[in-house]
Amino acid sequence: MGAAFLIAACSEQSPPLPPLLQDATTTGGITDLCEDNDAGPVEPVTNATTVSHSPEVVERLERDFPRGSKSEDLKAALLQMGFEMQPCSGAFAARFDQAGGDETSSTQVTSTIVWKANPDGRIVWTTGDIAYTGR
Repeated sequence: MGAAFLIAACSEQSPPLPPLLQDATTTGGITDLCEDNDAGPVEPVTNATTVSHSPEVVERLERDFPRGSKSEDLKAALLQMGFEMQPCSGAFAARFDQAGGDETSSTQVTSTIVWKANPDGRIVWTTGDIAYTGR
């Protein structure tokens, strides 16, 4: 029993995956919504066929932080979950990185949440994506 505990402890991933990201999938596609361009970030909905996103994460963001919610509330929630703010031209972005595994296998989870706020600090749109890598 002690060996099983040791193996489990060595393969734990850190930090824990927040509920926002659990069981999330991705569509694949363009991943950099913070790309610097003249128009700023394009609303993801207008490019749904090309912008990579997680349907589950987007649904959770829209449920918990719908359009018109305070941008600062979303930022505070993401920081509390372990996300870190990232530079983003014309919008806001936060990134979560999880590493883990052991000497034979590892999985890394990376997630980015991007949102745009109006001048009053209210959310105009949100999107999120997740990526899994491993060996």
